[in-house]
Amino acid sequence: MIYKIFSGNPLIPADILNLFASKERAQSYYYSRMALIDCLQTLNQVIAFKDLKIIDHHHLEKLPHFLVSLSHTHNVGASVVASINECRSIGIDIEFSNRIIDPKTSKFFKTSYDHDHNDLLSLWVKKEASFKALSPLNVKETLVLTDIWVKKDEFGLIKDHQSLGKILLNEENVLGQKLLVSIAQLF
Repeated sequence: MIYKIFSGNPLIPADILNLFASKERAQSYYYSRMALIDCLQTLNQVIAFKDLKIIDHHHLEKLPHFLVSLSHTHNVGASVVASINECRSIGIDIEFSNRIIDPKTSKFFKTSYDHDHNDLLSLWVKKEASFKALSPLNVKETLVLTDIWVKKDEFGLIKDHQSLGKILLNEENVLGQKLLVSIAQLF
């Protein structure tokens, strides 16, 4: 598994800008995919931007032996890539550490099954990454964040209480700020 962060303010190609109603949406799309290209290059995989077709949120059409997940926030994109031999599914989420989560909104993601999470932002990024890892495999029902429990570095579904995977939480210095990076791997 490898993850990469892409940030700054590089010029977004006009053909990408024309696909979206706003520059912010185009930037999110472009930056997360540039991070994906960085991951793949690190793994000695060369692929053109135009060939980054992602199927079912996790599979690259041109490189089906890899699982991928993307995330973005203000001026930053991220990607994680894992071999299908490493895990069943993967998810990534990023947020700057200065983001404030209103405690009133925690009812949409925090449950009594979550442990050791007084820090709502850390819980949020872990839940988001876990959701991205679980949702493509849960096609029979709609999955919401409150269907997932997080306990330290493990996650699972509340309905069966068993651990389904591991969560890695890192801090990166990006654009002069602390960025939380959460990666969930489903085994």
